[in-house]
Amino acid sequence: MDMKDLGFGIFGVAALAEVVALVLVIVVGVQSMALFYVIGAAAIIALAALGLYTLEAWRHPTSDHEAHSAH
Repeated sequence: MDMKDLGFGIFGVAALAEVVALVLVIVVGVQSMALFYVIGAAAIIALAALGLYTLEAWRHPTSDHEAHSAH
């Protein structure tokens, strides 16, 4: 597993946690500050993981077209 896969996996888990917490707040009506902290933390983790994925994809292009366009 390379860093791109790791970043994409972390992004997926954080996004799923954020969606579940949002559903609990909006649909179920749970009024907990802990859920708001979970939403905030998951958003920050998702953005960081997406940044890691983007950085690794930029540093290590996979297609021939991307590799030749860098020159």
